[in-house]
Amino acid sequence: MPLVTVNIQAAGYEPSNRMIEDVTFHINSGELIGLIGANGAGKSSTIKSMLGLIPFMESIIKSSIVTCRICASLYSVSA
Repeated sequence: MPLVTVNIQAAGYEPSNRMIEDVTFHINSGELIGLIGANGAGKSSTIKSMLGLIPFMESIIKSSIVTCRICASLYSVSA
């Protein structure tokens, strides 16, 4: 059973400017993972989305302890 499951349909700083789309992965207990990729590939945006720090998100982050559903209506995007 995965310890963490990440399903990010879209995330960005506003709905019309999506930084990442269609990111899905899971982390099993005891695994050591790393996010690698070119500059601008979305590594930091993925982590920020997992932590709920991106203003616009359509995501589901599940863990074996807590399930957290994050959607754009929970966040206000300041102009």
